[in-house]
Amino acid sequence: MRWRSALPVPLLAAALSCGYVGPVVPPSARIPIAIADLTVAERGDQLLIQFTAPSRTTDNLDIKRFESIELNITPDSGPARNYQLPLSPEQTDPTAPITPIHDSIPAADWAGKHIEVRVRSAMRSDDRYSAWSNVVKLDVVEPLAPPKLSVQPTAAGYELKWTPAPAGVSHRILRRGPGMNAPAELTTTEGESFIDRTAQWSTPYSYTAVAMKDGAESLPSAPVTVNAPDTFPPSTPEEVTAVASPRGVEVSWQRSPEPDVKGYYVYRAQAGGTFARQGDLTTLPVFTDTTAEHDKSYRYEVSAVDTSGNESPRSASADVDVP
Repeated sequence: MRWRSALPVPLLAAALSCGYVGPVVPPSARIPIAIADLTVAERGDQLLIQFTAPSRTTDNLDIKRFESIELNITPDSGPARNYQLPLSPEQTDPTAPITPIHDSIPAADWAGKHIEVRVRSAMRSDDRYSAWSNVVKLDVVEPLAPPKLSVQPTAAGYELKWTPAPAGVSHRILRRGPGMNAPAELTTTEGESFIDRTAQWSTPYSYTAVAMKDGAESLPSAPVTVNAPDTFPPSTPEEVTAVASPRGVEVSWQRSPEPDVKGYYVYRAQAGGTFARQGDLTTLPVFTDTTAEHDKSYRYEVSAVDTSGNESPRSASADVDVP
């Protein structure tokens, strides 16, 4: 008996030739996933917008280009407003990689208001937008003017001063030194001056200042470039004492606090005489005068010398009678 198929020949042939037939996949809705990293900051007279455009759709397909990116700002009072953000050539080129998006809008439109900002994107022009992004809440203040900065070398370091600011305004101080591609923050202060005690003399620096209030920032001040040599001597040594000993006279003093102190000079005078320097530069705050003679009176003074050769004024005198 011959075997007979239960299927008609055409259907059997189709089944044998096509293999497994999977489920029918509907066409992609081409809706981007929601943006998740929106940030908004007030800088000068602009609101700076930054986010990363999504690279995948909600059904996990690659995105090659965008048709529209829409920004929404909703204030605590008054009507909301939508902005169509301009797209760069890369964002409309299906062969180019998607890049982070940076944009800005005038802050004056929202000055004095509390706002909520969100953004969404679309791959096509038939209103198939993504869900709204994370929401950024912001209090927009009147634009802050850039500070006017001045820098003056002092014995303690570079002293920075800036124009007086309204109440509640603080300042961020930045410094750019040799080999730096961008300035680094030194401090944030509510005062009207700052001394940079960490700068090195005879080294070029550029300083800028930024005014800040309630999350808003001014544009940076005009940079001030300095490169001053060290012309400032260390502070005068204090608490100088002189005590007679079997070896002669032991002179001691308190170290000067400056980090660039190289050493000290000791000066001696007999009673009523003039001072003369004794020995070489000493790095320790002690000195033994082995040339002092018996039955004479002496006076000692000490100065500090830094690594640039600047010598401080001499200390108060310490008197001693050598028996």
